[in-house]
Amino acid sequence: MGLFDTLTRSLTRLATSPYEANGAERAGALGEAMAAEVVATAGNILTIANPIVPHPHLPAAWLESDMLVYAYGKLFCIEVKNYHGRITYPKESQFGASNQTQIVQIKQGRYGESLLPKQYPNPLRKTTGFIHHLKRYLSRYDARYGRVFITPVVAFGPQADIRDVHDPAAGMIAVTELESYLRGYGRPLGDPAAPQWMAAMFSRVASWDWVCTTRGEWHYGVLQPEVLRYVNAQDERITVPWWDLSGVMVRPGSLFGDDALTLELRNGQRAEDRCRTGGLGLTCGGHNRPFDLHHLRQVLVKVSGTIER
Repeated sequence: MGLFDTLTRSLTRLATSPYEANGAERAGALGEAMAAEVVATAGNILTIANPIVPHPHLPAAWLESDMLVYAYGKLFCIEVKNYHGRITYPKESQFGASNQTQIVQIKQGRYGESLLPKQYPNPLRKTTGFIHHLKRYLSRYDARYGRVFITPVVAFGPQADIRDVHDPAAGMIAVTELESYLRGYGRPLGDPAAPQWMAAMFSRVASWDWVCTTRGEWHYGVLQPEVLRYVNAQDERITVPWWDLSGVMVRPGSLFGDDALTLELRNGQRAEDRCRTGGLGLTCGGHNRPFDLHHLRQVLVKVSGTIER
Protein backbone atom coordinates (compact mmCIF):
# COMPACT_ATOMS: atom_id res chain seq x y z
CA MET A 1 0.00 0.00 0.00
CA GLY A 2 1.40 3.42 -1.01
CA LEU A 3 1.87 6.28 1.39
CA PHE A 4 -1.04 8.23 -0.06
CA ASP A 5 -3.30 5.18 0.39
CA THR A 6 -2.11 4.82 3.98
CA LEU A 7 -2.42 8.55 4.63
CA THR A 8 -5.92 8.74 3.18
CA ARG A 9 -6.97 5.61 5.08
CA SER A 10 -5.71 7.02 8.38
CA LEU A 11 -7.38 10.38 7.89
CA THR A 12 -10.59 8.73 6.72
CA ARG A 13 -10.61 6.59 9.87
CA LEU A 14 -10.11 9.74 11.91
CA ALA A 15 -12.93 11.43 10.02
CA THR A 16 -15.29 8.49 10.62
CA SER A 17 -14.44 8.06 14.29
CA PRO A 18 -17.50 7.71 16.53
CA TYR A 19 -16.23 10.68 18.51
CA GLU A 20 -16.98 14.26 17.54
CA ALA A 21 -15.05 15.88 20.36
CA ASN A 22 -11.52 17.16 19.97
CA GLY A 23 -8.68 16.00 22.19
CA ALA A 24 -8.18 12.75 24.00
CA GLU A 25 -11.24 10.88 22.72
CA ARG A 26 -10.52 11.52 19.05
CA ALA A 27 -6.81 10.86 19.27
CA GLY A 28 -7.18 7.91 21.58
CA ALA A 29 -9.74 6.25 19.33
CA LEU A 30 -7.25 6.15 16.48
CA GLY A 31 -3.94 6.03 18.28
CA GLU A 32 -2.68 3.03 16.40
CA ALA A 33 -3.32 4.51 12.96
CA MET A 34 -1.93 7.90 13.85
CA ALA A 35 1.11 6.62 15.74
CA ALA A 36 2.02 4.34 12.86
CA GLU A 37 2.58 7.36 10.61
CA VAL A 38 5.26 9.00 12.83
CA VAL A 39 7.49 10.53 10.17
CA ALA A 40 6.74 8.48 7.07
CA THR A 41 8.97 8.92 4.05
CA ALA A 42 8.09 7.54 0.64
CA GLY A 43 9.44 9.02 -2.54
CA ASN A 44 9.03 12.79 -2.35
CA ILE A 45 6.43 12.82 0.43
CA LEU A 46 6.98 13.54 4.13
CA THR A 47 4.27 13.25 6.78
CA ILE A 48 4.04 13.52 10.53
CA ALA A 49 0.87 12.69 12.45
CA ASN A 50 -0.43 14.75 15.38
CA PRO A 51 2.18 17.55 15.21
CA ILE A 52 2.33 19.47 18.48
CA VAL A 53 4.11 22.55 19.81
CA PRO A 54 4.44 23.89 23.35
CA HIS A 55 1.73 26.39 24.23
CA PRO A 56 3.27 29.89 24.11
CA HIS A 57 1.74 30.95 27.44
CA LEU A 58 0.65 27.88 29.43
CA PRO A 59 3.37 25.67 30.94
CA ALA A 60 2.97 21.91 30.27
CA ALA A 61 0.24 22.63 27.69
CA TRP A 62 0.39 21.90 23.97
CA LEU A 63 -1.18 23.00 20.70
CA GLU A 64 -1.85 20.29 18.13
CA SER A 65 -3.14 19.50 14.66
CA ASP A 66 -3.82 16.22 12.84
CA MET A 67 -1.21 15.99 10.08
CA LEU A 68 1.70 17.90 8.57
CA VAL A 69 2.44 16.86 4.97
CA TYR A 70 5.09 17.79 2.42
CA ALA A 71 3.87 16.71 -1.01
CA TYR A 72 4.24 17.96 -4.57
CA GLY A 73 6.74 20.58 -3.47
CA LYS A 74 4.52 22.26 -0.85
CA LEU A 75 3.70 22.01 2.84
CA PHE A 76 0.16 21.39 4.09
CA CYS A 77 -1.23 21.33 7.64
CA ILE A 78 -4.37 19.17 7.75
CA GLU A 79 -7.10 19.25 10.39
CA VAL A 80 -9.72 16.49 10.19
CA LYS A 81 -13.31 17.02 11.34
CA ASN A 82 -15.73 14.12 11.79
CA TYR A 83 -18.93 16.11 12.17
CA HIS A 84 -22.31 14.64 11.19
CA GLY A 85 -25.10 16.57 9.48
CA ARG A 86 -25.07 19.82 7.56
CA ILE A 87 -22.20 22.24 8.10
CA THR A 88 -22.84 25.88 7.29
CA TYR A 89 -21.90 29.39 8.35
CA PRO A 90 -24.08 31.43 10.74
CA LYS A 91 -26.01 34.35 9.25
CA GLU A 92 -24.69 37.52 10.80
CA SER A 93 -27.15 40.14 9.61
CA GLN A 94 -30.57 40.68 8.05
CA PHE A 95 -28.84 41.03 4.69
CA GLY A 96 -27.66 37.39 4.83
CA ALA A 97 -23.94 38.02 5.23
CA SER A 98 -22.29 34.99 6.77
CA ASN A 99 -19.91 35.02 9.71
CA GLN A 100 -17.06 32.77 8.62
CA THR A 101 -15.26 32.93 11.95
CA GLN A 102 -17.74 30.26 13.11
CA ILE A 103 -19.39 27.17 11.63
CA VAL A 104 -22.78 25.73 12.50
CA GLN A 105 -23.63 22.02 12.68
CA ILE A 106 -27.26 21.10 11.98
CA LYS A 107 -28.19 17.46 12.42
CA GLN A 108 -31.00 15.13 13.38
CA GLY A 109 -31.21 12.94 16.43
CA ARG A 110 -31.24 9.15 16.52
CA TYR A 111 -34.98 9.04 15.81
CA GLY A 112 -35.05 11.74 13.13
CA GLU A 113 -35.91 14.57 15.49
CA SER A 114 -34.35 18.00 14.93
CA LEU A 115 -31.60 18.93 17.36
CA LEU A 116 -30.52 22.39 18.37
CA PRO A 117 -27.76 23.66 16.04
CA LYS A 118 -24.25 23.68 17.50
CA GLN A 119 -21.80 26.45 16.78
CA TYR A 120 -18.01 25.98 16.73
CA PRO A 121 -15.00 28.17 15.89
CA ASN A 122 -14.05 27.79 12.24
CA PRO A 123 -11.41 25.01 12.22
CA LEU A 124 -9.59 26.75 9.38
CA ARG A 125 -8.80 29.64 11.73
CA LYS A 126 -7.59 27.19 14.38
CA THR A 127 -5.31 25.49 11.85
CA THR A 128 -3.96 28.84 10.66
CA GLY A 129 -3.20 29.76 14.27
CA PHE A 130 -1.43 26.44 14.83
CA ILE A 131 0.73 27.06 11.75
CA HIS A 132 1.74 30.46 13.15
CA HIS A 133 2.87 28.95 16.46
CA LEU A 134 4.57 25.98 14.75
CA LYS A 135 6.66 28.26 12.52
CA ARG A 136 7.50 30.54 15.41
CA TYR A 137 8.64 27.59 17.52
CA LEU A 138 10.69 25.98 14.74
CA SER A 139 12.40 29.24 13.77
CA ARG A 140 14.50 28.97 16.92
CA TYR A 141 16.36 26.13 15.18
CA ASP A 142 16.60 27.65 11.68
CA ALA A 143 15.28 31.00 10.46
CA ARG A 144 14.09 29.34 7.21
CA TYR A 145 11.51 27.37 9.20
CA GLY A 146 9.79 30.61 10.17
CA ARG A 147 9.53 31.78 6.56
CA VAL A 148 8.24 28.59 4.92
CA PHE A 149 4.66 28.79 3.63
CA ILE A 150 2.27 26.16 5.00
CA THR A 151 -1.21 25.80 3.50
CA PRO A 152 -4.01 25.18 6.04
CA VAL A 153 -6.50 22.45 5.10
CA VAL A 154 -9.67 21.25 6.85
CA ALA A 155 -10.87 17.83 5.67
CA PHE A 156 -14.43 16.81 6.62
CA GLY A 157 -15.56 13.20 6.92
CA PRO A 158 -18.22 11.64 4.66
CA GLN A 159 -20.98 12.03 7.28
CA ALA A 160 -20.90 15.82 6.86
CA ASP A 161 -22.84 17.75 4.21
CA ILE A 162 -20.36 20.52 3.50
CA ARG A 163 -21.92 22.06 0.38
CA ASP A 164 -22.31 25.42 2.17
CA VAL A 165 -18.67 25.61 3.30
CA HIS A 166 -16.90 23.58 0.61
CA ASP A 167 -14.17 25.83 -0.81
CA PRO A 168 -10.99 24.12 -2.07
CA ALA A 169 -9.35 27.49 -2.74
CA ALA A 170 -9.69 28.29 0.98
CA GLY A 171 -8.75 24.75 2.07
CA MET A 172 -12.23 23.49 3.08
CA ILE A 173 -12.58 20.05 1.47
CA ALA A 174 -13.80 16.48 2.00
CA VAL A 175 -11.23 13.97 3.25
CA THR A 176 -11.83 11.89 0.11
CA GLU A 177 -10.54 14.82 -1.97
CA LEU A 178 -7.19 14.88 -0.19
CA GLU A 179 -4.88 13.46 -2.83
CA SER A 180 -6.43 15.38 -5.73
CA TYR A 181 -6.32 18.55 -3.62
CA LEU A 182 -2.62 18.14 -2.81
CA ARG A 183 -1.84 17.43 -6.43
CA GLY A 184 -3.86 20.42 -7.63
CA TYR A 185 -2.46 22.89 -5.12
CA GLY A 186 1.11 21.63 -5.17
CA ARG A 187 3.73 22.96 -7.52
CA PRO A 188 2.73 22.42 -11.15
CA LEU A 189 6.25 21.53 -12.32
CA GLY A 190 6.79 17.95 -11.20
CA ASP A 191 7.14 16.47 -7.75
CA PRO A 192 10.45 17.69 -6.31
CA ALA A 193 12.10 15.87 -3.46
CA ALA A 194 12.09 17.66 -0.12
CA PRO A 195 15.29 19.69 0.35
CA GLN A 196 17.56 18.52 3.11
CA TRP A 197 16.66 21.43 5.36
CA MET A 198 12.96 20.54 4.97
CA ALA A 199 13.60 16.96 6.06
CA ALA A 200 15.59 18.35 9.00
CA MET A 201 12.62 20.57 9.90
CA PHE A 202 10.34 17.53 10.04
CA SER A 203 12.74 15.89 12.48
CA ARG A 204 12.21 18.91 14.76
CA VAL A 205 8.40 18.68 14.71
CA ALA A 206 7.16 16.94 17.84
CA SER A 207 4.29 14.46 18.11
CA TRP A 208 2.74 12.74 21.10
CA ASP A 209 4.49 9.88 22.86
CA TRP A 210 2.43 6.69 22.67
CA VAL A 211 2.24 3.43 24.62
CA CYS A 212 0.43 0.27 23.58
CA THR A 213 -0.71 -2.09 26.33
CA THR A 214 -0.75 -5.88 26.14
CA ARG A 215 -4.51 -5.54 25.54
CA GLY A 216 -3.85 -3.53 22.38
CA GLU A 217 -4.98 -0.21 23.87
CA TRP A 218 -3.14 2.93 22.76
CA HIS A 219 -2.57 5.92 25.06
CA TYR A 220 -0.85 9.20 24.28
CA GLY A 221 0.80 12.04 26.18
CA VAL A 222 4.30 13.01 27.31
CA LEU A 223 6.53 10.37 28.87
CA GLN A 224 7.51 10.95 32.50
CA PRO A 225 10.08 11.02 34.03
CA GLU A 226 12.71 12.09 31.50
CA VAL A 227 14.40 8.68 31.52
CA LEU A 228 13.34 5.06 31.14
CA ARG A 229 14.05 3.23 34.40
CA TYR A 230 14.05 -0.54 34.91
CA VAL A 231 15.85 -3.32 36.77
CA ASN A 232 17.48 -5.89 34.51
CA ALA A 233 17.95 -9.64 35.03
CA GLN A 234 21.21 -8.99 36.93
CA ASP A 235 19.36 -6.73 39.40
CA GLU A 236 21.11 -3.68 37.97
CA ARG A 237 19.20 -0.40 37.91
CA ILE A 238 19.24 0.93 34.34
CA THR A 239 18.35 4.46 33.20
CA VAL A 240 18.14 5.50 29.55
CA PRO A 241 17.16 9.06 28.54
CA TRP A 242 14.10 9.16 26.28
CA TRP A 243 16.10 11.61 24.19
CA ASP A 244 18.29 8.67 23.07
CA LEU A 245 15.36 6.39 22.17
CA SER A 246 12.87 6.20 19.33
CA GLY A 247 10.96 3.26 20.78
CA VAL A 248 10.84 0.27 23.11
CA MET A 249 9.44 -3.18 22.34
CA VAL A 250 8.40 -5.44 25.23
CA ARG A 251 8.02 -9.20 24.84
CA PRO A 252 6.54 -10.84 27.94
CA GLY A 253 8.39 -13.63 29.67
CA SER A 254 6.83 -16.55 31.47
CA LEU A 255 4.61 -16.04 34.51
CA PHE A 256 7.62 -15.53 36.78
CA GLY A 257 10.23 -14.81 34.10
CA ASP A 258 11.81 -11.59 32.96
CA ASP A 259 10.43 -9.62 30.02
CA ALA A 260 12.58 -9.14 26.92
CA LEU A 261 13.25 -5.51 25.98
CA THR A 262 14.35 -4.15 22.62
CA LEU A 263 15.59 -0.58 22.94
CA GLU A 264 15.39 1.18 19.57
CA LEU A 265 18.01 3.91 19.65
CA ARG A 266 17.70 7.19 17.81
CA ASN A 267 20.94 6.48 15.92
CA GLY A 268 19.29 3.46 14.28
CA GLN A 269 20.90 0.80 16.46
CA ARG A 270 19.13 -1.62 18.78
CA ALA A 271 19.99 -2.95 22.22
CA GLU A 272 18.53 -6.07 23.81
CA ASP A 273 18.04 -6.56 27.55
CA ARG A 274 15.93 -8.43 30.09
CA CYS A 275 13.61 -6.52 32.41
CA ARG A 276 12.73 -7.76 35.87
CA THR A 277 10.69 -4.71 36.82
CA GLY A 278 10.18 -1.20 35.51
CA GLY A 279 7.64 1.46 34.75
CA LEU A 280 6.88 4.84 33.25
CA GLY A 281 4.29 7.58 33.34
CA LEU A 282 2.33 9.31 30.59
CA THR A 283 1.15 12.86 31.25
CA CYS A 284 -1.68 14.50 29.33
CA GLY A 285 -3.87 17.43 30.32
CA GLY A 286 -2.12 17.74 33.67
CA HIS A 287 -2.83 14.13 34.64
CA ASN A 288 -0.15 11.47 34.96
CA ARG A 289 -1.01 7.82 34.29
CA PRO A 290 1.47 5.17 35.46
CA PHE A 291 2.23 2.02 33.46
CA ASP A 292 4.11 -1.13 34.44
CA LEU A 293 6.47 -2.24 31.67
CA HIS A 294 5.19 -5.80 32.12
CA HIS A 295 1.76 -4.60 30.91
CA LEU A 296 3.09 -2.83 27.82
CA ARG A 297 3.77 -4.10 24.32
CA GLN A 298 5.32 -1.02 22.74
CA VAL A 299 6.47 2.53 23.51
CA LEU A 300 6.77 5.10 20.70
CA VAL A 301 8.99 8.02 21.69
CA LYS A 302 8.03 11.20 19.84
CA VAL A 303 7.89 14.48 21.76
CA SER A 304 10.25 13.22 24.48
CA GLY A 305 12.83 12.46 21.80
CA THR A 306 12.29 15.69 19.87
CA ILE A 307 12.07 18.45 22.47
CA GLU A 308 14.91 18.51 24.95
CA ARG A 309 13.40 19.19 28.35
